[in-house]
Amino acid sequence: MIRAVETLFLFVAYIAFAAWVWSPGQKARFEEAAWLPFRDNDNDDVAGAGDRDGGLRHD
Repeated sequence: MIRAVETLFLFVAYIAFAAWVWSPGQKARFEEAAWLPFRDNDNDDVAGAGDRDGGLRHD
């Protein structure tokens, strides 16, 4: 009986999550998040930004 309740709960949670993801109100939010990797980084002066060694100097 507990497995049936658990399965039913997870199924309802999945349907609710899918409905939230596909709702029209989320489109703008997801579109913006999709472009984040392609935006220019305005914080180039942050230590380690763009450096493979984390901004450490090896003098």
